[in-house]
Amino acid sequence: MVATATKTTAFIYIRVSTPSQEVDEQVRIIRQYAADNNIEIVGQYGDYQKRHKSHQRHSFQSMLNDIEAHKPNLILVQRLDRFGTADSNELGYFLTILKRGGVRLITAIDGKDRSKGDLETVIVNTVGASQSRQEQIDKAERVLFGKRRRAVLGEYVGSKYLVYGFDVVCIGKDGKEKWRMVEDAWNLRIKYVLNDQGEYVEAERYGNEIVKDANGIMPEKEIRHRPSKDTSDRLFYSPSIRHERVDTLLRICEMFDAGWKSYGIAQQLNEESIKPVYSDRWYSAFIDGLLENTVLMGKPAWNRTSQSNFRHLEAGGRIVETNEDAKGVYRQNDKEKWFQPNQEVFEPFIDPELFGRLQTKLDERRASTPKRSPRSEKLWLGGLWWDEESQQNLAGNSQGKHFKVKLPGHEHKHLTFKEAEWFIGEYLKRIGHRLDTFGEAVESNKLLERLATDEWMKELHFDYIVLEIESFLESRLMEGVNHVGGVEVILDYDIDPVTGRNAVITTDGNYLELYCQMVREDMEQNQAAIQAKLDERKRLTLDLLAMKNKDQFIIDTYNEQISQLSREIEAATAAPDFMAWWQQVQSELDLLRQQQATVKKAVEKGSYVQKADAIRNLIDRIVCHWESVPTTDGRYKNGVKTVCRAVTIESKASAKDADGKQIEMMTIETPSA
Repeated sequence: MVATATKTTAFIYIRVSTPSQEVDEQVRIIRQYAADNNIEIVGQYGDYQKRHKSHQRHSFQSMLNDIEAHKPNLILVQRLDRFGTADSNELGYFLTILKRGGVRLITAIDGKDRSKGDLETVIVNTVGASQSRQEQIDKAERVLFGKRRRAVLGEYVGSKYLVYGFDVVCIGKDGKEKWRMVEDAWNLRIKYVLNDQGEYVEAERYGNEIVKDANGIMPEKEIRHRPSKDTSDRLFYSPSIRHERVDTLLRICEMFDAGWKSYGIAQQLNEESIKPVYSDRWYSAFIDGLLENTVLMGKPAWNRTSQSNFRHLEAGGRIVETNEDAKGVYRQNDKEKWFQPNQEVFEPFIDPELFGRLQTKLDERRASTPKRSPRSEKLWLGGLWWDEESQQNLAGNSQGKHFKVKLPGHEHKHLTFKEAEWFIGEYLKRIGHRLDTFGEAVESNKLLERLATDEWMKELHFDYIVLEIESFLESRLMEGVNHVGGVEVILDYDIDPVTGRNAVITTDGNYLELYCQMVREDMEQNQAAIQAKLDERKRLTLDLLAMKNKDQFIIDTYNEQISQLSREIEAATAAPDFMAWWQQVQSELDLLRQQQATVKKAVEKGSYVQKADAIRNLIDRIVCHWESVPTTDGRYKNGVKTVCRAVTIESKASAKDADGKQIEMMTIETPSA
């Protein structure tokens, strides 16, 4: 009996960087190679994604996962760069995974087996992967140079959405407008041209198209069709010919300047059924984005944010290499790294002084906004854990109930939620004997929450703070016996021949708590008056907006009344004399908040948001130290698993030893280490 030869089977993998690129040539070459060599294709995979983003290529990851079930002999790609790796190290990592599964990587263009371990193949692979990386770097630099040049000239550099209230105009080489594009929805763009009378008339409409791959390999792609331009044409932002949008944008700026909050503006626009272009509703984040955009001043800015993997722009226009820990990370860039024209591209949309006031208000609000805690209760310890070797942050997985290193070559490093909580608990237990105790934290007081995000003070100023609080109490208390929040406070005076009349305050209460209680009582007493002012300001604003044929005198009168009410409201809701010394108070309040008993209570009984806030007041980051240990667990095929044996906790808190020396780090080992 003659044995039947087993047919060679293969997966094929197709990759292009963007949906605009064609894949037919890759498919044709691979299928021809398979037919010529009697190879059966048992799986087809394809991605639209950059070569260095293997973790974001879902079909690529599915292919690796399917190897165990389908056991192919080969993976066929057109060329090595179509397989897609960041560098030679990542290529070696994936080749090792394939070898363990008994799979070889073949490039169909030349028929070479890229999985061989001989010197020639290793060198060719290394050179090819290095060339691929250099190509990515060269391309990144070319793109940055081009975008920087266009941004400095004030040109439209490109974006997913147009700024609300603005269109894109196409200017020909003669300096005249050729056409204007207005976006009326995510899937609707309209091209307008000027007629002989100087009026805009609709020329063509463009929508979105869902394109399916005829080969049945690639995912569906959405193409957003837009008007085409010649190579000599230039694109610019311009205030929209949809005048109602321009009016709404101007109104948003004026309302925010008059004291409206972003949320209130969004709510008001939604109540009036005014729709933004790309959504059914307005949101406060959308309002903020409009208010801070320099396109309002006729000077659109580029490079306000970045997410580079190879090169990025620094202040002055220098193109530099992106650090490893910043690659692929979304970053808000400082203003000196923005690129914009020196002169206005079009007349400023709003007055420069108004724009300056808007930025001041936004900056003040950001400075007083607490850091957001994790949204998932299961991930309340997320963001703290770091891998010692790779210096990568561990990512949380709420379904798997663990943190892991999402980096090729380190993905075997897992830390369960239970293990993470044990390390935190051990840290709290130990540091509890070392923290100086300054009293109970007033966790619920809104006044204290304003201080949660500011940097740590290096020095403590107890005497200065006590004097400032005594001065405030003296200005508010009556001579003799006073009661503040149920606490007795006695104000008396000593007469000194040199300094004169000096206040003497006697109380068993805590100074900080007394101060906060008095401010809170002031606010409660003024609440009705404040609400009346808020209502009156809103009425005046709505009356002004509803008026028709209003002259400048009426506008100025209403604006002055609205501004006066805004100043009165701000004065009534601000803590008296608080801003003069709040930075010094910050240190003391942080210590109060960090008292070990309070933190422990929050961890045991508080919500996950309270837990996260309490822990982050103590800990800056936790570095994990790993160890490989033998195991009989069948899930580990090589008989070895990686466990976290110890952590080094870098503390934010003023933890001190018996001599009063600050403890900056603490290493904790597991009992079995």
